[in-house]
Amino acid sequence: MDDVDETPDSVLADRARTGDTDAFCALVVRYQPAAIRLATIVGGSVDDAADIAQEAFVKIFQALPRQHDLASVRSWMLRIVANCAKNHLRSRVRRIRRDDRDARSSIRLVEGEVHLEPFSAELVV
Repeated sequence: MDDVDETPDSVLADRARTGDTDAFCALVVRYQPAAIRLATIVGGSVDDAADIAQEAFVKIFQALPRQHDLASVRSWMLRIVANCAKNHLRSRVRRIRRDDRDARSSIRLVEGEVHLEPFSAELVV
């Protein structure tokens, strides 16, 4: 393989699309720092950023065979990272709201006094 540091993104993406995992790894190495920064900014969590970026790279790898316009690989890849981060944030907000709603439903007033219902450890799906 050529020196991947100088290989254009479109060439690496085209190679990756045809099954060249080394070319895809070169794209990951090239864009992982930017993906993690973007995931941190959009997702709001430094702790989750690497997981978000990894999830995005899996989606990118799966979508490469369907991607025909490889002229703007960087923006396409980072758009997927941003979407994964937004989805992660939405999921986290829904989880917090659900937990908050569950906590409030376990509090009740009886004759003017606050009583806590016993916490149920059952898994809610």
